[in-house]
Order: sequence, then structure tokens, then C-alpha cells
Amino acid sequence: MEMLIVNKVILSVCSVLLFCVTLPSYAGLILNGTRFIYDEETSRKQVTITNNSENKMGAQIWIEPYDDLKGNASYTGQGHFTASPSLIKIDPGKKVQVNLVNIIDDLPKGHESIYWLNVQEIPQKSDIDAPAIVFAQRIKVKLIYRPKGLGERYEAEQMQLVLCDKGNLRFENATGFIFSPLSYSIEGKKTTFSKVLLPGETILSDTGESCPEKISLELINDFGGIKNVDFKVKGK
Repeated sequence: MEMLIVNKVILSVCSVLLFCVTLPSYAGLILNGTRFIYDEETSRKQVTITNNSENKMGAQIWIEPYDDLKGNASYTGQGHFTASPSLIKIDPGKKVQVNLVNIIDDLPKGHESIYWLNVQEIPQKSDIDAPAIVFAQRIKVKLIYRPKGLGERYEAEQMQLVLCDKGNLRFENATGFIFSPLSYSIEGKKTTFSKVLLPGETILSDTGESCPEKISLELINDFGGIKNVDFKVKGK
């Protein structure tokens, strides 16, 4: 049988992408999270992969540097983590546990690091002797390494700074955590973000008008959910 495999990438940047969007019928594998936090004190992070299809599925699992930060060794890199097992087979309706293991002990201690966890479906060969198109999805979710000395994330959320800079909003991350802001709202008007906010990083956003006294910022939490945090704009 001649089989054409079409690879479909599902990029999970927040919980709504995997849990609120209706996936195509060929999407067979699902994960037990849309992001995973690897605490420094743990020896491994366990990920559960479920075969939600009616067919036996194979999968390859690997970790790679976060796209936007390739070459920035302070926040991401190659070969820091491994998945075990890296190749699996799952019967219909069954689950498999995969362990993510940190194999390099020299990651930064003063801030988080970020990677992509990839799960690539490997369709099983059909018994039907005829040409066929087989869709194989690749799931990409964030893997964040968290050093033990950073404290609590919910406290760090309030330590972010929102300042008025010549009529523009300046978001400053004064913590060691990596935040994933989705959007901010001013009087019901929403502006979206396109990147993560790294420790010590600043994002400048043009409001198109004068700075407001306060804003509501949407952040993605450790579990992939969306949290609204209100900030007073400093320098207003």
C-alpha cells in the first residue's frame, strides 16, 4: 500500500488550544497538560499520553530549544533534557507514561529556562492494499525548568511592572519567572502579545492614546489556564 503521511502541527500556547478547539477526527494522541513545569528538586517529570483514537498509534517524543530563543544559551538549549521512552506504541483507549529527565546539571539557578516538548504521531500501516492519505499530528507544548530558589509564582506575578513611557505601555519582568502574557485590556479594548516575557525583559506596547491608570493583564498559569491580573500603571 502506498501511504502519504501529512504531518499536522498543533502548537499549544494555552489551554484553549487543546481543550476548547474541536480537533479533527484524525487527532489521535492527547497529553495530560498544555505545558509542563520541571522543578529543580525533582528527578523527573512524568507526562501521560493517551491514544484517543480507534487505532493503534506510535509516537516519537523529544525536547528541543524554544524557537524564539535559539542561540540564547541563558534560557534554552540543546541536549538538556531527554524523554524516556522516546518511542512508544499505544493501543486504542490506553495510556503510556513518559518520563522527562534533566541530564545536564548546570542550568541557570537564578531564572527559569524554556523548551519545546514534541510528540509526533507515527501512524500504523493499514491492511488495506490501496493508496491512502494518513494525517499525523505533532503536538508542541512548553517545558519550563524552574530552579528551587525562585519562590512562589503567584507572588512574582504581582512584581511585574507596568509603566507609562511617553504614552506607551512598558511591561517589565523584574522576576526570575518566564511569563506568557496573552493580552491586556483598556476599557474593553484588547491588545494581544506574540511572545513570552523573559526575566529582566521589557516589552513596549503602543496604546494608540495616552496611558490608562490601570489595565487588566491576561496571563497563562502553570496549568495552562488563563488568569486575569490587574495592574496600576506607574508613571501615569
